[in-house]
Amino acid sequence: MLALLSGLFAALFSNGTAWYLALKTILGFLFITVLPIILNNFFKMIIDGLLSLISSYVGTVSPLAADFSGLAGFFIMNLGLPACFSVVFAAIAFKFTLRLIPFIRL
Repeated sequence: MLALLSGLFAALFSNGTAWYLALKTILGFLFITVLPIILNNFFKMIIDGLLSLISSYVGTVSPLAADFSGLAGFFIMNLGLPACFSVVFAAIAFKFTLRLIPFIRL
């Protein structure tokens, strides 16, 4: 009698475990591969729509980026100054944002 109950328990446990592992594998595969693609396409569609809406209201805007050429451009690009400035300005913006939060002292 005990052998019958243990065999039944083992059969039910192994079947449930197999279903759980199969479901977890399928959902893991979908979350790792399919969901990022869907979210990327969704956010790209929203951003494209917003940018086209804004450009229809604003019109044509000239870019504000500086274009360096010649020897100065060579040194600026090889020294990595654009990346340095972006890090510095991001830190300044982050510090400014943190100052907006009450009860935080910087």
